[in-house]
Amino acid sequence: MMDLEKAIRKLLAGANPLIIGVGNPLRSDDGVGVYIANELAKRRRKNVLVAELSPENYIDKMCNPEYNLLLFIDAVHANFPSGSVVVKEFREEGCEPTITFSHRIPLSFIASLVKRRNPRVRVFLLGIQVERTQLGEEISPKVKETADLIVKILSEELKRVAGK
Repeated sequence: MMDLEKAIRKLLAGANPLIIGVGNPLRSDDGVGVYIANELAKRRRKNVLVAELSPENYIDKMCNPEYNLLLFIDAVHANFPSGSVVVKEFREEGCEPTITFSHRIPLSFIASLVKRRNPRVRVFLLGIQVERTQLGEEISPKVKETADLIVKILSEELKRVAGK
């Protein structure tokens, strides 16, 4: 997972990011993005938004010109091993069609709206491959292990970016 740490460091270098946790915490692994955002918030990391199933409700905050990078963290169905991580930039054409999400409004559409209002912002997805999404709040062990590593890396990087 050293590559993941390098990828996150490179992504956040020189950025003033907004980290956005997306997902349904009542559907096991689908709540991994929310879990990560909540853990970062507990560590008093600023620039963290817990959007759950309605990221569209926070578009005004996402469009704040102080942010030059948005990082959506979400569960994905991309046919990778459970707990695998994918980092993709949302461009005008959206994300790869092999990645699907569980919320109503696609993140690529939200990214497009935000980019229209803040053209200098770059928008990325940090997706974690799910193992299960049935009802229940418990995240599967492989996905939770990855999530905890991401929390550790992001917490350190957000602290560094903030200059603390």
